Amino acid sequence: MAEVAVIGAGAVGVACALACQEAGLATLLIDPVPIAASEAAASFGNAGGITVSAVVPMATPATLRAVPRMLRDPLAPLSIRWRDLPALAPWLARFALNARPHRLAQVHAALRTLFADSGDAWRRLAQRVPGVSSHLHWDGILYAYRSEAAFRAAAPAHAMRRTAGFGVRDLDGAGVAARVPGLAPMQGGVLIPECGHVDDPAAVVRLMHARFLALGGARCVARVRAVAAAATGVAIHLDDGTQLVAPQAVLAAGIRGGALARGAGLRLPLTAERGYHAMLPEPGLTLPLQLMDGDGSYALTSMREGLRLAGTVELAAPDAPPDWRRAQILVEQASRLLPGLNTQGATFWMGRRPSLPDGLPAIGRAPRLPALVCALGHGHNGLTLAALTGEIVARLLRHRDPGLDLAPFDPARFA
Repeated sequence: MAEVAVIGAGAVGVACALACQEAGLATLLIDPVPIAASEAAASFGNAGGITVSAVVPMATPATLRAVPRMLRDPLAPLSIRWRDLPALAPWLARFALNARPHRLAQVHAALRTLFADSGDAWRRLAQRVPGVSSHLHWDGILYAYRSEAAFRAAAPAHAMRRTAGFGVRDLDGAGVAARVPGLAPMQGGVLIPECGHVDDPAAVVRLMHARFLALGGARCVARVRAVAAAATGVAIHLDDGTQLVAPQAVLAAGIRGGALARGAGLRLPLTAERGYHAMLPEPGLTLPLQLMDGDGSYALTSMREGLRLAGTVELAAPDAPPDWRRAQILVEQASRLLPGLNTQGATFWMGRRPSLPDGLPAIGRAPRLPALVCALGHGHNGLTLAALTGEIVARLLRHRDPGLDLAPFDPARFA
């Protein structure tokens, strides 16, 4: 009999299930897709970054000033699909409110608190899960800028990272070239040594899942249709008509979590922060660390299967057809960044990252259904925050101190 049911088997959901099982709670993990076939999940196709310095809010005055370009240029690093604008309008209005100075400061402070232990949480997980440490690389992240304008535009964001205590180092063009041989001439760069990356995100999730099963965890391959209160905890209704009841449950269902949260009396305005990647199987080079193209706003990460080009944000309906030009343009930009790059055999992918308008995840108990703990809405930081979120959720389910103030991440804050 499961004491905890975790809904969602992405990086966050699997990390939550593993942490609960490790804490001695008999745990059932529910997801419609087998772990071995998870190519549709954001956890499969992300850029692989353990970006512990991601303390810069998405909603800023500069972002708002860029909205006309987002609507005009479908291939911009951050774009909005015209046809989906009416449906996105309420989310965008909330997003804009978070760009006000006082709210910007609050979100920045919340992110600093949340990310402070995210890297060490991954180190702790790697010590407990065989094989994970071989996939983690703590080489830092390098932002490279081709133009002086892009370098200057990024200065406020890097200043926030400095304020948060990260060892942000400015590099001139020669310093960037020394770090990444073969790179086209750069105006400058910024190195953040505390960051790291994963060379195979899907493999890491599979290793966590295998450890979860080895510890006695159970897995149910099924789609959850709804959650509701039950006399003895949380009722979980599956698509096949089956109902499961667990004393406690965790909602980590990604973009689908917004609809499921309604059964707990929650309004979670999730939207799809859609990201694309291009995978180059034989790039002809290996990067010594994760590289960010500061002009194109995407990441280049050497992985076990080749070079992954990933990033950018497309705000659109979750089920809208992919715009594969957004993946193809990454290849064109990377070719300019790395003139010797072999782009033959490129494959493309698109994933739906669940994003809330204030840029903060929803982590905590549902007030109207306290047996349900939410762990979703991590946006493009799901992989970075997965290990830490698992630890927090396991503490909550054992009625322990979560280790940080969860008020900024209250799932009921959008009521």
